[in-house]
Amino acid sequence: QIAGEVTEFTIGSSTWIRVTVPETRIQKSFDRILHPNAIYAINPVTADVARMRAEKLEVTPISAWDLPDAISESLRQYNRALRQENEG
Repeated sequence: QIAGEVTEFTIGSSTWIRVTVPETRIQKSFDRILHPNAIYAINPVTADVARMRAEKLEVTPISAWDLPDAISESLRQYNRALRQENEG
């Protein structure tokens, strides 16, 4: 889930959805670009309600610092599965 102002965003000949998440107490405002097929539902609300929801969700943008951890965790899971396969 994500909360913010929704606008259209064009990349080449494709139209995407841009959600501008408002600044909260834990992070600055950021944009998330979504393909329209990836959206299950959009619930129109006032700007105040969207700000309150963004604060509660505490969604943060992906950061380069997140990627090494995600890759390391994927490798740990893969190695664990291989060990279990070899033991079984």
